[in-house]
Amino acid sequence: MHNVFEINNLVSGLLISYHIVPGQISLQTNIDAVSLNVDEALACGLVVNELISNALKHAFPNKQKGMTNIS
Repeated sequence: MHNVFEINNLVSGLLISYHIVPGQISLQTNIDAVSLNVDEALACGLVVNELISNALKHAFPNKQKGMTNIS
C-alpha cells in the first residue's frame, strides 16, 4: 500500500504542476507492494515521473479527458 500512496502523491503533484483540472484525467493503479532500497526507489520514481509527464504532455491534447493506468 505504501508504494501506491507514494505514486498517487507523485501523480497528484504532476497533475497540479501541469495545471490539469480536477476530474479531467483520472488515475487508476494496480500496483503490488515491493521492497526497494533508496537507489532503486529513486530510479523507479524518476521513470514513473517521466512516463506520467509524457502522458500528460502528449496523450491528452486540447484538454481532452482521459485516464492514466499504472500497473
